[in-house]
Formats: sequence, C-alpha cells, structure tokens
Amino acid sequence: MNTRWQRLQILAAVFLLLLAVFAAWYLMFELPGRRAAPEGTLVCLPGRLDRL
Repeated sequence: MNTRWQRLQILAAVFLLLLAVFAAWYLMFELPGRRAAPEGTLVCLPGRLDRL
C-alpha cells in the first residue's frame, strides 16, 4: 500500500510540474505574440508571419 501511495504522489507531482511548465511556456511565448499582433492592420511583425 505504501509503494502504491508513493507512486501516486510521484505521478501527481510530475503532472503538476508538467502543467506548470506548459503554463509558463504558454504565457511567455504564445500569449504575448497574440497581444503584439494587431488584427486588421497591415503591420508586419518579424517572426510572426505565420500567425497573421
């Protein structure tokens, strides 16, 4: 029972770590790009050509 509980705790810790890494990646790389690219204008942002 103890090893099963430890495995569950390790699995939960890994899941939360991956969730935190994904949230940090999304906030740093995905969200600012969408804010920086105004919609409906002819502004060309370097490196963001595929998202216009």
